[in-house]
Amino acid sequence: MIRLGCCIPGASFMPEGVGEVDRSTYGILSAGCRTIRDTGYDYAEAAVGLLMKMTGEEYKRAKDEGEIRIEAANSFIPGHMHISKISDEMTDFIDRAMERVSGLGAGILVFGSGASRRVPEGVSREEGLAHLTDFLTVCDEYAGKHGITLALEPLNTRETNMINTLAEGASLVRRMMAAGCDNIKLLADTYHMSREGLGEDRGENEYNEESFTVLGEAEDIIVHAHAAEPFDRTYPGSHDGVYLTRFAEALKKTAYGGRVSVECGFSDFIAESALALKFFRGIF
Repeated sequence: MIRLGCCIPGASFMPEGVGEVDRSTYGILSAGCRTIRDTGYDYAEAAVGLLMKMTGEEYKRAKDEGEIRIEAANSFIPGHMHISKISDEMTDFIDRAMERVSGLGAGILVFGSGASRRVPEGVSREEGLAHLTDFLTVCDEYAGKHGITLALEPLNTRETNMINTLAEGASLVRRMMAAGCDNIKLLADTYHMSREGLGEDRGENEYNEESFTVLGEAEDIIVHAHAAEPFDRTYPGSHDGVYLTRFAEALKKTAYGGRVSVECGFSDFIAESALALKFFRGIF
């Protein structure tokens, strides 16, 4: 059965004047988990950047008290670090980030990080793919150490120039698995899928449904999903919901039984996350 979750915003979302608001990183994560739980979602998802901003004392408190519990994390590698440079700094970050993700209950870590994997100008696509393969091989080792599955996220061409379609992502994941990297799997993101192969001149209500067929072809390697409205990445159900309804129908035809997270921009997190869950329950 598919589990429904929501990503915690990266900033304070509590209204002014409602008691004392804890605007620390710990406070944001704690309030986010509590809101998502009270709204009725099955789980919370958080950005690695937020998790890493916690002090050592805050992280220990989070582990000990159990108020901050997540099942997935996203936005793995910060933009100032590039995957082509697997330095001691990079491996140390991978190790510490996975330790925090796992320590707070998550088994899924999403690797999108478009800036970090963008192939620089003057570097061939083949060399860029080799760098990405080497990076994923390193991640696989640490993922095994921490009990993590790394979910590769195909991103649209505005965000990166490497692995832009679900089919490309599936192909790379299968190559990694054939090389013995069993902790590297695939994520399906509706926003990025909807933009596949569409230029800047696409119509206001135009989106791509071709990648829906890949859901079935890759059902054995998809371990996580993100959902947002295809046009402006707002909360599910904020527009007509047609694309997301068709996505849900296609996903339910597969053997997928994992998680689907609301991952979008919010103008009112508390109200809109509740509306998104109501919409989710109607399509899943």
